[in-house]
Order: sequence, then C-alpha cells, then structure tokens
Amino acid sequence: MQRTKLFERLNTTFQLFFGNVPTFVILLESDLERRQHIYGDVVPKLAVCNIIPATKKTGADEFLQKEKIAVARPMSAAKIACSVSHVRVWNQIVARGLRHAIVLEDDVAILDGFSTFVRELRSQLPEDFDLVHLYVHENRGEWLRHVGNSQKLYVNYIPLWGRSAYLLSRRGAEKLLAEFRTLTDFGDFQIATMAKAGKLSVYCASRSYIDNLGQLRSEYKGERFRSNVY
Repeated sequence: MQRTKLFERLNTTFQLFFGNVPTFVILLESDLERRQHIYGDVVPKLAVCNIIPATKKTGADEFLQKEKIAVARPMSAAKIACSVSHVRVWNQIVARGLRHAIVLEDDVAILDGFSTFVRELRSQLPEDFDLVHLYVHENRGEWLRHVGNSQKLYVNYIPLWGRSAYLLSRRGAEKLLAEFRTLTDFGDFQIATMAKAGKLSVYCASRSYIDNLGQLRSEYKGERFRSNVY
C-alpha cells in the first residue's frame, strides 16, 4: 500500500514538473496478445503510464453493489463491465488529484508524434474543457467534415463512439462519476448524451495519432483483437 501511494505521488510530481500527461491503459490481463501489445508497443511510447486491469464480467456486479451504482436498462454483462472499467479510471484521476489524464483501451495503437500532439493540443484547449476524443471510430466522414481546413487541433464535434482513447480533465472525471451513478446506456452513448445536453464540455481532436486494432462492429472481420462486448 505504501509503495503504491509513493508511486502515485511520483506520477503526479512528474506530471507537474515535466508537463507530461499521465496515461491510464485499461488492459484485459488474461489476454496474452493484448498484454504483449500493450507492454511491447504502447507503454514504451508513454512517459507516465498506469495499467488498470479491465473489469471482468464476473466482477462488475460486485463493484456496482459496493459503489451503489444502478443500472437503469437491460445491458449485457460485457457492456456493463466495460463501463465499470472506465469508472474505476475516473476514480483514480480524482483520487490522485490529476489535472488531466489520457485514457486508452488495450486495442489502440499509438502513432508517431502522439506525445508532441497531446502537448500542443493541451496548449490550445479551453481551460474549462472536460473531455477530448483522441480517436473516432464511427462516422469518420462526419468527423472529417467538421475538421475541414481548421488549423486548430480540436473541433466542436461530439462523436457517438470514441471511448477507446480520450483526454479527460479532473473536472470532467468528477462530472462523469456523478452521471454514471446510474448506467442509462452503453458508455459511449451515455457520454454523448451528456455532451449534447450541455452537461459535459466535449471536443474532438482534429488530427488522429491513435489507431484501433480491435473489432469495432458486431461482425468480426479478422481484426487483430476481437471485441469484448459483442
């Protein structure tokens, strides 16, 4: 316990003094290929990385009961577990007092220039931003239309899907934790609904330095990583 707290303080200090944004990677540790990908290809590209074990279907109910989180509509155990994994990361961001953090799922790939882009993006963002999607994996044509010829590194666009990679402020984490006291929909949809209702200040990166190696639709088409929710 003491070693963990020391590690958390060192992470926070590193962020404050060197301007690096801590990253939380949600990893399904039982999947060998995902572990190899994260530790071999992703972690080396991040200055400050925290691995958060993904919540398994069997552990989601226990967490919901402990945290007194309600489920308002029928959802698969896998989708609930996915939301619980993100809630646990948001708890960490608030508990550690982090100003900002990046959240990644374990099927993403980081492209060259990612760290530089994030630093430049942070310098342009409004002080009161809550969440910035770093990757959009549906309706990319619509996202590109919003980007257009913009010179800014972010745009006012709320994607329906985009939880695989995002930049989150502590204030945004606090808002999400309050809203997710009740799970009303699949997590991506619930975040988008909050943003459209004006409850969450959401933007989208205008350039993509993240790729996705996972199955994104219900039909598997040979992607490197099968979906955990379909």
